[in-house]
Amino acid sequence: MVERYNSYKGSGVTWLEEVPEHWKEKRIKELVLSFEQGWSPNAAGWCAEKGDFGVLKLSAISNGMFHELNNKSLEIDRLPQNTLLTKKGTILITRSNTPALVADSCLVRKNPYTNLVVPDLVFCLTFNVKFVDLEFMSYSLNSSSFRWLKTISARGLNDSMVKVSQRIVKNWAVFIPPIPEQSSIAKYLNTKTAQIDRKIELLRQKVEKYDKLKQSLIYETVTHGLDKSVPMKDSAIDWIGEVPARWEVKPIRDFLENRTEKNLGNAETEYLSVVAGIGVIPYAEKGDVGNKKPEDLGKCKLVQPGDLVLNSMNFGIGSFGISKYKGVCSSVYIVMRAMKNNSPDFLHRIFQI
Repeated sequence: MVERYNSYKGSGVTWLEEVPEHWKEKRIKELVLSFEQGWSPNAAGWCAEKGDFGVLKLSAISNGMFHELNNKSLEIDRLPQNTLLTKKGTILITRSNTPALVADSCLVRKNPYTNLVVPDLVFCLTFNVKFVDLEFMSYSLNSSSFRWLKTISARGLNDSMVKVSQRIVKNWAVFIPPIPEQSSIAKYLNTKTAQIDRKIELLRQKVEKYDKLKQSLIYETVTHGLDKSVPMKDSAIDWIGEVPARWEVKPIRDFLENRTEKNLGNAETEYLSVVAGIGVIPYAEKGDVGNKKPEDLGKCKLVQPGDLVLNSMNFGIGSFGISKYKGVCSSVYIVMRAMKNNSPDFLHRIFQI
């Protein structure tokens, strides 16, 4: 457990409460040797190979991590001589993105495997290491309290895309202890976050293992039934193999009917979405991803509880689920209903194999 300091003081800024008494408030502009902005050339649609030139994507800078493979290939003869290249020991800050992601930052901990151009939408900061431990500064800029400051600092014409200026970033306040203490804090966080990352990876592996087990169970039960002792026959379908001898093999259209009723007069107002791995949920629970809710729901398809809904195109193509709700969905979704004497839950499982 981390021990508390002997005395604290008010930070004097709204985004942070108390800080240790001996920590000093500094502006970013007081701590940097250089503050540069990149350039965005036209690029190819693929990642640069080792040793070639590429330009960083915004996604290369994410939650304190530098993902150097998130780049686009460039032709070397198209680069001006003063091109700003990514290099070890600099901190990158995105200057444009959504309110939740704008001013995301990361420390470049090693020279990239290729020559990566810093794009126009990224600031490149070189800090004075006499006053700043780079690891400590990276953690500071990516703390939850600093995320609040980044979001309120941004400006934009709409809520979906905002920007931060050089002036704003240079005037951000940070609180720093002496260099030895900064280094101790950074070393502690490096150790603890590495331990957490290892646990997350182990959990990810377990989830992947159980997902495979779940998928195997669904496939085996839907295609072979519960009684493993019954006689079997060839289904004549390569990916299914044998099925119980008394089972019939028929096209899905014999069990599900396509529903195309429209929401005439906007009778239903509950707009539904299909999310991969989750199923059918109210649009309000989906968050700001994928297709947007249309203003006019009159052209949407009606959905009843028990209907199987499948996304046939665009974002989330192939997502499906059984609806628990009465409402409407996008006209590009396919809405199907189980015919009489057929179980919608069983038919839903067929789509999972």
